[in-house]
Amino acid sequence: MHWVYPYEQLKAINVTSTVDLLRMATRGPALIPVTFVSSTSVFDCDHYILRSSRVPEDDDLSGGVGLGVGYGKRS
Repeated sequence: MHWVYPYEQLKAINVTSTVDLLRMATRGPALIPVTFVSSTSVFDCDHYILRSSRVPEDDDLSGGVGLGVGYGKRS
């Protein structure tokens, strides 16, 4: 996703897909838990922003300690 794209261009990817996922999770006899993780906010700190290389999947995420935005903090 690109932040400068208009809502109309992002709606199907972000809004419609989320609505469809929640609809599927609430069908049937048992509810299925859905967890949202924003990779943008999880890595919203200088350690990751200023990095010139990719973040490997097995990164221990220690660079995210002290995130200043509540949205990206673990509870």
